[in-house]
Amino acid sequence: MADGMGGQGVGDKVSKQAVEDISLMYLGHVARDGPEAAIRRAFRAANEAIYDIGQSSQKLRGLGSTGTALFIRPEGAWIGHVGDSRAYRIRGNRIQQLTFDHSWVWEIARIQGIDPDEFGFQKNVIIRSLGLDAEVETDIEGPHPVEPGDRFLLCSDGLSNVVSPDELGAIVSAFPPDEACRYLVVLANLRGGPDNITCVVVQAPDVPEASRWSGMLQWARSTIASHFRAKQTGDTSRELHVYRDYEFTPGKPWSIPDWPRHFD
Repeated sequence: MADGMGGQGVGDKVSKQAVEDISLMYLGHVARDGPEAAIRRAFRAANEAIYDIGQSSQKLRGLGSTGTALFIRPEGAWIGHVGDSRAYRIRGNRIQQLTFDHSWVWEIARIQGIDPDEFGFQKNVIIRSLGLDAEVETDIEGPHPVEPGDRFLLCSDGLSNVVSPDELGAIVSAFPPDEACRYLVVLANLRGGPDNITCVVVQAPDVPEASRWSGMLQWARSTIASHFRAKQTGDTSRELHVYRDYEFTPGKPWSIPDWPRHFD
């Protein structure tokens, strides 16, 4: 999931560049390097490619792209993230935000220990993106445990800025993935569609019981080990985060204001 930014109509170009580089680089290195190193390498490659595009012309300086990637593996779900696009996990009647918005508002809120929603301005000013600088810091978390029936939503801020998390959860849980995406885009457009609207819904595969327990055991071991290393070194980069957790009423998306009754 990538949301490109920049003048001269290059936003689409850099977002496609991000998706292609992250996907190909990850697939080319995960078997040898493992998921964490492969994700880091993939985001680094995307950042370098987009940065080079921006440096090729004065008119293209300052372009960039968000990047949020989900990798579902036997041991769980891994997420790589730069920018203010988001990854959510929908499980039962809860929707959880698994990414931190790299925005001015979220960073100030983190420092002050308050809810970002208390700010009513500057929500679209991001402080980290692919291609803005020669190097980029990538948030990598995983493996998040995955259960049968889990769904994951990746979306741009054009959707999350106008559709609330409980609305996102209700719609994603009520429809097949492709149909849920169509409804979300229509709903965001009905509310003004102030920005590009992109979303992907992923249905977690049902895995055999033995594989699920094996994955959970591997997750537990890695989590225990990472927490031990964190205590020794102060490094908390392997800690799993749920940045926000909302409860919604499943099966009733039609109660949402502006709910689209039909669409083509």
